Amino acid sequence: MLQVLAPPLAALCRSAPFERGRWRIGSLAGRLLESAPFPAGRRTVGTRHGFAMSLGLGEFVDRTIWCQGEWEPLQSQLICQVLRAGDRFVDVGANIGYFSLLASRCVGPTGKVIAIEANAATHALLTANLTLNACGNVDARLVAVGDEPGRARIVSPEAGNAGADRVAFAAEGDGTVAVERLDSLLGNGPVRLIKIDIEGAEAKAIRGAGALLQGPDAPDLVFEFTPEFLNAAGDDPAELLGYLRSLGYRMSELADTGLCEPAADILTRRQTYLYCTKRD
Repeated sequence: MLQVLAPPLAALCRSAPFERGRWRIGSLAGRLLESAPFPAGRRTVGTRHGFAMSLGLGEFVDRTIWCQGEWEPLQSQLICQVLRAGDRFVDVGANIGYFSLLASRCVGPTGKVIAIEANAATHALLTANLTLNACGNVDARLVAVGDEPGRARIVSPEAGNAGADRVAFAAEGDGTVAVERLDSLLGNGPVRLIKIDIEGAEAKAIRGAGALLQGPDAPDLVFEFTPEFLNAAGDDPAELLGYLRSLGYRMSELADTGLCEPAADILTRRQTYLYCTKRD
């Protein structure tokens, strides 16, 4: 019964001109929505950044966007601050396309967005959202990225959360999706910003962009840093940070108060979002 209150509350949250208290309204809409089985089918709604998305409310990422009108507001703010008209942006782990759509508006018709998604079903939803918004400056690639070319399969550990899907590389699986290095995938031309969120495979993706990261037009990076996931993928979180520092990158942590020095407990904290740049 209370579920009927969720749509108007979510609509208010998505369109509210104020920030104070808005998150609580969206959270209440989410709790009311979860009080009964999720409605079937997909809903098309506008986001707080002016683009529309087709959303399935049984999925965590979709449901959050439906309730709040955005996804990962700190990353959203950073992307809007860093990208300029004409820039090239790479979205590694594009999911259903929220950040790709946001970046598409930031870089404009003279810019380019490369959206990389390894899950075929999720990639189909990504391309549908790009079509919905007539995004002619976004190139959606069905591929995984790593430090070596090869094959991989997709592992889905959480029902109703495609954002938790991870890539199992060839040694673990039967290889249903191609794996490429970002250095090979992106070709020539400068990249302004690479966003990476691939559930523990971030270190492999970054190593696979080694030539690009050492070049004269080295891109900025923003990525999810989750030590548990990196360890599970066979990578040392401390080595990843050391590798980036050895390339000359300065690191900041995304916080509610803005960019700040990474906390001393970054290697033991569950999750941090890091922004890395060589720019002055």
